[in-house]
Amino acid sequence: LKEIEVLFKEWVKENNLNISYEGPFFAPLSFIRGKNRVQILLKDFQIKKKLLNLKERAEKKGIKLSIEIDPKEIR
Repeated sequence: LKEIEVLFKEWVKENNLNISYEGPFFAPLSFIRGKNRVQILLKDFQIKKKLLNLKERAEKKGIKLSIEIDPKEIR
């Protein structure tokens, strides 16, 4: 959880983003196929191309990042 938080905060700082978010926290069904799932909720985030950069950075650290754009309902 801490590693994800550090990665996310570095990304926000390097891209000079002023965003509102919640997390990171363990996702619902947080342990699947032997791996932990962590979630960060971005609120009203419009610069979707920047997310590709975050995904690439996560993959370099061996973290599989799943990104959902504009989820209709979060449970």
